[in-house]
This record gives sequence, C-alpha cells and structure tokens, in this order.
Amino acid sequence: LYNWYAVETGKLCPEGWRVPSDNDWTILSDYLGGSSVAGGKLKATGLTYWNTPNTSATNQVSFTALGAGNRNTNGAYANTKNINDFWSSNENISTTAWARRLNYNSAAITRNSYDKRIGFTVRCMKDNYVLIVDTIYTAEVLDLQGIAEEIAANTKDTCIVDYAIQVDSV
Repeated sequence: LYNWYAVETGKLCPEGWRVPSDNDWTILSDYLGGSSVAGGKLKATGLTYWNTPNTSATNQVSFTALGAGNRNTNGAYANTKNINDFWSSNENISTTAWARRLNYNSAAITRNSYDKRIGFTVRCMKDNYVLIVDTIYTAEVLDLQGIAEEIAANTKDTCIVDYAIQVDSV
C-alpha cells in the first residue's frame, strides 16, 4: 500500500507503465457499464479475499481486485477484505487526491478524494495505451487499416481496433 506522495514520484510503475489518471478510471468504469456496476466486474470472486457477501463479484475482465484494505494516516492497517482503494495520478487539492473504491457489499466503484497520507493500492497501466473517444472524422475516406497499422507499429502488444463511422452532412 502506498501513500499518494509515492504515487506522485512517478517511480512506482516499471518503465513503459504508469499509474492511471482519474480520467482513465472513469473510462474503465464507463466501459464496464457505469459506476453502479463496474466494481463487481473488477473484484475477485469468492470469499478468500473479500468478506461476505462480495456483492456482484464476477472478475469479468480479469482485473482480480482484492480486498486489500488501507493504511491509515497513523500507520495502522484497516478494512482488510472490506474495501480496496486505488490511487489515481491526479491531485484534487493540496492535501487530497482522487481514488476509486471497491467495497465488499456493493457492485459499485466510487470516486472519492482522500488524504494523500493514506496508504492505498496502486495498479499500473501501459503507457502506450491508446483510446480514441468521441472523435469526429469529416474526411471522405478514412483509412482504418492505416490507423490500425500505425497503432500496431507503436506497440509491442496485439492491436485490436474497434470503430464506428457516422456520416453526416457537412
């Protein structure tokens, strides 16, 4: 568990990886159906790492969030198997930063601002992760294969391009 000052150093994740931003967490939550259900889809199933009832836990996307609890500002560990808070890389105000919480008795993922001195979980994500959202193309021809090849050339991982085209009068 890390306090946000450790997150702020940018040194927690290996090269090519980073701590997700507040917006990254929102995108993930939205992709999973919204904040009211996304938490369950991220939690490990069963009762080994979460207290009962571990509401709606499906681990649908193999995120395997565990009920790690947190470390209070006085250094005491608390809430094991009850919650997992994940820091984002974004500060709220000088003394707080944004995080996402999963809870043993809820399917939700909640966005909260917490004291930077508290110890929370950190999950790293790839630096070169590309997500294009709400882009409007007005060109006559959109070279989707070219876009896919360009993305694939800049990443070592498999590239899957999912797209939709809407044609409107200009």
